[in-house]
Amino acid sequence: MVQQRQLFSVGRHPRLIIEDLAGSLEVRAWEESSIAVEAAGELPEISQEQDRLKIQGGVGDLSLYIPLGSRLFGGPRAITDLYVRRLSGHVSIEKARDVILSDINGGARLSDCEGNLALEAIQEPVEIMACGADLQARRLKSLRVRRGIGENARLSELEEVDIDYIGGDVEVNQIQRRCECGSVGGDCRLEGCAEADLLLGTVGGDLQVVQARRLHAGNVGGDVRLQTIASDVRLGNVGGDVSGVALAGLIRLGHVGGDLDLSEVSGAVEAGAIGGDLSLAGAFPPGSHTRLRVGGDARIILPEQANLKIEAVVSGSISGANVPVPDGGAVSLTYGDGAATMELQVGGDLSLRGAGAPATWELRSPSWSWDWGPAWDQLGRQLGREFASVGEELGRLGRELGREAAEMARELKRRRGWRIDLARGGWSHERSSESAEARAAILRMVAEGRLSPEEGDLLLRGLEN
Repeated sequence: MVQQRQLFSVGRHPRLIIEDLAGSLEVRAWEESSIAVEAAGELPEISQEQDRLKIQGGVGDLSLYIPLGSRLFGGPRAITDLYVRRLSGHVSIEKARDVILSDINGGARLSDCEGNLALEAIQEPVEIMACGADLQARRLKSLRVRRGIGENARLSELEEVDIDYIGGDVEVNQIQRRCECGSVGGDCRLEGCAEADLLLGTVGGDLQVVQARRLHAGNVGGDVRLQTIASDVRLGNVGGDVSGVALAGLIRLGHVGGDLDLSEVSGAVEAGAIGGDLSLAGAFPPGSHTRLRVGGDARIILPEQANLKIEAVVSGSISGANVPVPDGGAVSLTYGDGAATMELQVGGDLSLRGAGAPATWELRSPSWSWDWGPAWDQLGRQLGREFASVGEELGRLGRELGREAAEMARELKRRRGWRIDLARGGWSHERSSESAEARAAILRMVAEGRLSPEEGDLLLRGLEN
């Protein structure tokens, strides 16, 4: 079929609105100062008002060529915004600035888009190769991102997510199967993913998870808060505090720089080192093995009918066991048949609550291979120094992660943000942080249908002016 081409001259910031296309859409960039429209079938209705081009209807695939701007260093830059909604086929877009896609029956592939992306109701998989600013995605089948998201991400109602890195913060809601993210420069918050596996690399800021099937994460620079995890939790090193409630599976942690506070724990807990205090309340089921090393005080809340054996070496006092245990020593306490085991090394005091007196107890030497130092009176000081260094090192880790991701974001901004203003005779930055946030809010309202594309266009023009 013969392609029909039309050319439309535009200015420095073109905007394209494409609606109700019965076919697929392909958008490519070129270095002409015009937009080319090629239709393989029935011509759509096309109208132009200054830099805004609206394409309505049409049957058959549509190909567009959009202009690129120029910058003094770093090659061409994206200058064209696209609003695409109600399309029956697939979408492929490269070198655009801000992009809104909604109600797409096929899939989508977006490459080297330098602005914000807002995606909603796309029925088949979505692939993104580099997003320069914020990403908002809602009601997608699956999302895969490579070469990163420069700033923040907000994701909800997706089946699967796979992202290599996010420069800023990320909020995730209602992932059905799997969410995987290589690294996050800022804070990470995930909620409502009760059936999903969450797999994270490094997180520069805080990590919060409410409802998930499983959580595996690497190093976290800030605090970690967990609630309602159905299976196992595995974390690397954490710079701040860790708190959790309603955790059903095995909990395995590396070093924790601050406090560890866990309640309603159904499985075993293992931690390489805890720099601060420990508070732990759990069921400690038969066959489980809990092993903890605590720099500060430890408070253990046992079930009323506890069935476990505790072996503890404590630098300070031991209270709540209802037995005459001297301060500063090693003790073995057996509750019930001792079907579960707990090994504790505590630099401060140990408090046991909930189970009353043990069935048997004895003073003894530790039976495992931790290094205790030359004498009991040095234990507290030794642990204090050791765990203080853990917190300091993990704090540095968080700062380094944040700097690394922020540098990625700055580089993406630098590539898209600066231009020479010939009319004013100097350098100018295209968007301040405040106007970028306002643009993102306008795009979100258009994607959600709270503003029409025309209303959004007027607001965006007002921002620029």
